[in-house]
Amino acid sequence: MGARRTAFPRNTSGTNQTTMSVKPALSSIKRATAVAAAIAAATAIAQEPSTFQKTCNHLRYGVDSAGTPVAVASCPKSDNKTRVESYVALRGFHNKNGRLSAGAGPATFHKTCTDIKVGVRKDDGAVVISAMCPKSSGERVETSSILWDVHVDSTGQLHHLVPGTDKVVPPVK
Repeated sequence: MGARRTAFPRNTSGTNQTTMSVKPALSSIKRATAVAAAIAAATAIAQEPSTFQKTCNHLRYGVDSAGTPVAVASCPKSDNKTRVESYVALRGFHNKNGRLSAGAGPATFHKTCTDIKVGVRKDDGAVVISAMCPKSSGERVETSSILWDVHVDSTGQLHHLVPGTDKVVPPVK
């Protein structure tokens, strides 16, 4: 976008003064900054480590009656006396040429991968989904991915921090 030139009346020295408008440039910078901030905020939310494994136990992989893959755990209610079986959809995981990849939409990895497990990694306490998945060549390889942003609430229920479709249809096997 070109700069605008605006002529001002002659000053006392008899010379013309010109100025360039910076409004379009500032507007574009503000828009770009706002978009970058929104992307950074979404990324920060999506990358928060899961915390439910700190208070829940008996963590395992399951599938609900609709075929949705889920993480299952026994989690405490806020009274710390009562525990409930809780589950959350493993949304967005896909098999990308033998590699578990997190992305958007419902999970599809369970349609091609086998030996699926959900567990806690010993070295850093992260929740990990692991499986044997086929590459496009047909070779099956071991792969894993971290489960981000899953937390337990005061009722003992698991949920994703980032809103989305978490509907799980009991019973879970």
